[in-house]
Amino acid sequence: MKLYGILGLTIGALMAIVALTLLPSTVSNEEMTTLPYTGAVIGSGKFVETYNLPRAQVREMVFNGGLAVFLAGAIFFVGGSIGERLRQPSHHAPSAADGDTPSIQTPPIPAALDIPFSNDEATRNKMILAAIMLPIIMLVLVFLAAQLRLS
Repeated sequence: MKLYGILGLTIGALMAIVALTLLPSTVSNEEMTTLPYTGAVIGSGKFVETYNLPRAQVREMVFNGGLAVFLAGAIFFVGGSIGERLRQPSHHAPSAADGDTPSIQTPPIPAALDIPFSNDEATRNKMILAAIMLPIIMLVLVFLAAQLRLS
């Protein structure tokens, strides 16, 4: 599941980048001129770029699709990371439910006295959070910059 998340993150980011950089939203039309005296309209040989609404809509749909794939990939990555951590063996005192009855009854450990996370695990958690939050923050900043540019 973590691999699907990484693939989703990569494909979604690539789709969004392709939509913003490679998909055109304009078409090239020949500039028309009117001949004096006759009123006939002919091409001047110059081409101008004009916005084409269907192309702009396709560009926006591809960008939104890439964003959806990116977010789905982030969810899969987080789910895979959590699932991976839950599958790791936990260190707990043996109980009667484990199959082996302990010879000495051990009192349950209260939550306040639980063993804290190791520094390696805390560092790993920070790296996972940074790997998830940095692309999201970057996308928000790109979105805000595009909104400011349009207004």
